[in-house]
Formats: sequence, C-alpha cells, structure tokens
Amino acid sequence: DVMVHAAVSYLEPAWQHIKQAIEAGMNVVSISEELGYPYKKYPKLSKDIDRLAKKQGVTVLGTGINPGFMMDLLPITLSGICQEIDSIKISRMLNFSVLGPKAQKHKCLGCTLNKFASMVKKGELPLHVGLPESAYMIADTLGWKIKGKEVRKPVKAGRNIKVERFGTVKKGETAGYDDLFYGYVGQKKKLILEEKGRVDSKIDYTLDIEIKGTPNIKLSMNVPSTEYTTPAHAVNLVPIV
Repeated sequence: DVMVHAAVSYLEPAWQHIKQAIEAGMNVVSISEELGYPYKKYPKLSKDIDRLAKKQGVTVLGTGINPGFMMDLLPITLSGICQEIDSIKISRMLNFSVLGPKAQKHKCLGCTLNKFASMVKKGELPLHVGLPESAYMIADTLGWKIKGKEVRKPVKAGRNIKVERFGTVKKGETAGYDDLFYGYVGQKKKLILEEKGRVDSKIDYTLDIEIKGTPNIKLSMNVPSTEYTTPAHAVNLVPIV
C-alpha cells in the first residue's frame, strides 16, 4: 500500500524510484529532502508528480526532520498563535561525530578550508540539502514573497579531534560548516535559517526558534539524533497517508 522511500536527497533521481511506485498504485512517503517542498526549484516536475499521483489515485508525501519538521513545520505551527510576524530566525546545531564515514565525507571533514570553498563553489559538496525548501515552505505559508540567498562556510578545528568511524580531524582542518539561508522582502531580512554542523561529541543537538512579532516567541529544545527522529516521523505519517 505504501512505499517508504529513503534512498536519495535530490528530487530528479528520487523521481525515478517514486514514479515506479506511483505507476504500481502505491502511496509514497519519502525523506528525499528536495521533495519536502519542491515547488520553487522544480515547478514543472512538481506538477508532473502531482498529475501522475492524482491519475493513479495515490498520495506522494515529502517529509522527514529537515525539511519536514524542525525548521519549517514546527515554526509554522508556532506562528499560528501570533497576530503579526515581523521576522523569524531558526538555528539548528548538529553533532556529526555519530554519523557513518560516508556521511562524514559528504561534510568534507578533515579537508583544507580552500578545498571546502572550492567544492562548494563547484557544487560538489552536498553538506545539508533542503534549507531553501524549508525557507520557502515558511515564506509561502506566511504569504511572504522572498528573495533567498544561501551561504555555506567551513568551521576550522581549533584542536585535533578524534572522530569515531572517521579518524582524526587535525587542528586547522574543516571540522564542520555553517549553512545559512537569508530570505529578503525588499531590503528587509525577514527569514534566517542556520544549520550548524560540528564534529564534536561534546556538542548537543539543539534547536532555537525566535519569532519577532505580536507576541514575540522563543523556543529552545534538544533535538535527538536524526537516526531516530527521521524514520520515526516518516513511519508515523504512514497511517495518515
């Protein structure tokens, strides 16, 4: 009845998997990050997916933790008790030391800062996928017509850091990154999303949401590892789908 899809972050290759399920009459719950809110980046493909799903009488849901909950659905829900909203800032801190070696490699751990910058410029470094999707989900919900800018910066290790399943990140090498998205309405910065990843077991997963408006709202919470929360959210949505 339902295919839970957890294979690839990017929508175009994910579509090759999802299409087969739709054509077989199956509903789909996918944690492909770009499917979380694909309408800005893939307007035509979004319509194609919607058209085929409706033809087959099935549902396709892009979800997960981020996009899908922490940096979009949760702040959107909090905005429901505000009379007016001036701006929103969301910061998420992640600890990469628990990830497997393939995921750690995608963060360019142990790279030189120059290599990090070069790979980001060439589009060869996945880092976090989905920050623009979360931003546009919030903006469209609130009726903000934003212009977005994404910035990715390396974080330099201040000491040698031994990383489980990876090795050692030496002092001066890349030990994480800051993935930042700014959403502007005119000249005003209305939306700030910060995904901060560090390879340091001393750092806890945290989420901070700050809504400035009437009233002001601040929420800070711990965020357990995505190896628990992402599959839980996907599976818990199966009955609804």
